[in-house]
Amino acid sequence: MNSSVELKKDQRGSIISRKYRRDLIYLLFAVPAIVYVIGLSIIPAITVVYDSFIGKSGFTLQNYDALPKYGIYSAIGNTLIVSIGALLIQLSIALAIALVLIKPFKGKNVFSSIIIIPLGISTIVSAYVFSIIFQAVGGYANSALVGLGFQPVDWFSSSLSSLGVVMFSDFWKNTPLVALILYGGLSSLPPTLYEAAAVDGAGPINRFIHITLPNIAPIMSIALLVRGVSEFNIFALPLVIIGYHPIILNTLIYENYESMATRNISYAAATVLLVIILVYSIVVVRLGGARDQMISNEGHKKPGRAKEKISNFISKIKAPVSHKLDEMSVRRYERASKKKQRKSERLRKSVNGDSKLFLRNEKIGKWLIYLVVLIIALVFLYPLWILIIYVFQPSYLTYGSVYPSQIPLGFTLRHLIDAFLKVDLIGPLIRSLETAFLVGFLALLIGIPAGYGLSKLSSKISNKLIIFLFIINMMPGLVIAIPISAYFFDIQRFFIQHGIRIALDNSVFGIALAQELVVLPLTTFIALSGFRSMPRDLEFQARVDGASLGKAFYKVLLPLLRVPIMVAFLLAWMTSWDEFTYAVIIAPIVPTKSTFPVTLYDYVSRNLPQSATFALVATIPVIILAVVLQKYLKGQYLSGGLVG
Repeated sequence: MNSSVELKKDQRGSIISRKYRRDLIYLLFAVPAIVYVIGLSIIPAITVVYDSFIGKSGFTLQNYDALPKYGIYSAIGNTLIVSIGALLIQLSIALAIALVLIKPFKGKNVFSSIIIIPLGISTIVSAYVFSIIFQAVGGYANSALVGLGFQPVDWFSSSLSSLGVVMFSDFWKNTPLVALILYGGLSSLPPTLYEAAAVDGAGPINRFIHITLPNIAPIMSIALLVRGVSEFNIFALPLVIIGYHPIILNTLIYENYESMATRNISYAAATVLLVIILVYSIVVVRLGGARDQMISNEGHKKPGRAKEKISNFISKIKAPVSHKLDEMSVRRYERASKKKQRKSERLRKSVNGDSKLFLRNEKIGKWLIYLVVLIIALVFLYPLWILIIYVFQPSYLTYGSVYPSQIPLGFTLRHLIDAFLKVDLIGPLIRSLETAFLVGFLALLIGIPAGYGLSKLSSKISNKLIIFLFIINMMPGLVIAIPISAYFFDIQRFFIQHGIRIALDNSVFGIALAQELVVLPLTTFIALSGFRSMPRDLEFQARVDGASLGKAFYKVLLPLLRVPIMVAFLLAWMTSWDEFTYAVIIAPIVPTKSTFPVTLYDYVSRNLPQSATFALVATIPVIILAVVLQKYLKGQYLSGGLVG
């Protein structure tokens, strides 16, 4: 008897040890990504928080006491206005775009390419174009108003209108990302839900309210979390459009960082921003069910615990009075059933061709879809159109005119020729291309194995690591970039003192290492989603046939992940091409060291005529990528990456 008990204990112990050994092996795949983000994200963030409490006399709260003098309350208020306003606009328009994309219609691929273009256009480019459109004199918005018989508007005369311009330009730049996320959520809904609801007599509005919204609520919470954090981190757009007035948190941080005398004030403001982002993230995750969606293997909707508590509370309130409503509820149910039967009968007749009303409504619905597509396409193409006519028209027709024409009245190549002959345009372009490809390569090299390891780990471990990586992705760029720049400088000096030449500070390699923090978590999530969607017996069969773990990964699983890999690389490339925050801190405005967005910012801030040409040249690669590779930017891959 005792021997059998001991045998069972030994068997149980061996099973547990095998499980831990298995988890340890798969954890090794994710270790490089974990070490990378800890070294270049967590430690720098801790450094900033620590330095915010350091003054001339040591540990102190003087930096925080001085923040009101530097306008911290105005900065927080303006940041909240921009963030909340932009989120509301983006979510509503993105939902409309996703609902259109889910429908089959002619020209869908062209429309997809159009809405993807702003996603990859440099933030500096979009900010510059919108500053042209909304400038008081020579602006195209006022030109349109005057053409329609209205008075021109000084869009930057007040803080609120200035922030409105920032919100509108931010909507144009980032709505496609939210639309792709929501499109992925809508694509995962089974059509049978809508078919059953239609047979029961539910109209389009009822189907949207009772089927669409509840089922994509977790995906919407993910979109709110991702974009909300990005909105609090908004930096390049307001820096170009409104400068430091009205001030927001990131421009306050950057303005004080540029002076050594107020650098610790910058650290204190950065800590305030970090706290605001953490509080916002916790609220969205708790109320929106985002955490359950992030860590669920199947990706099905799971209500957040806060929503469950609210539902239980409401049910307890309803219970004592429910008996009084029984009779009324029965009558309402009978009336609703009869109404539903009449609707269902009309729908059946329509499907059978007995009514022309159904066909006419269907035709009207198609025309409405095309109308919405046309309006959205014009909104996304209009800034590009303005940029093109600004470059290829003589100066007296553009910035030399009080109310420039919306259609081209002349043609010249002078601006393009001057940009290439009089300015070093090729150098910044090559550095940005090198950085973007290096970032994409590193993202795949580190992120794909990390996604594989997380997909094989036990849920207890993988869920914690997924949330950890998601938190890393929410870190404010300026909070991380400032100490990283100091680290790179110290490391580079240390190696030079020992006779080893290594380029980190003011180099393409250093910029790529820092920008990798932005794309590595997303690449890992996309790979994780791809590996989880594969049949589980593929790797097992390969191992039975004698393949090692590494060989099964590289020879069997990796080739099946071609499309997610393409999506991850494309997103990493476009993110790096657009990235400004890390680039301007690690390689400041130096003609021979800066990337294209930083060089463009230098020209825009000095209002040089070559700025428009620079902006157009930066846009061309993005348009080519959007047209050629738009079929890979599917919503299910992007949203699947975000929810892990």
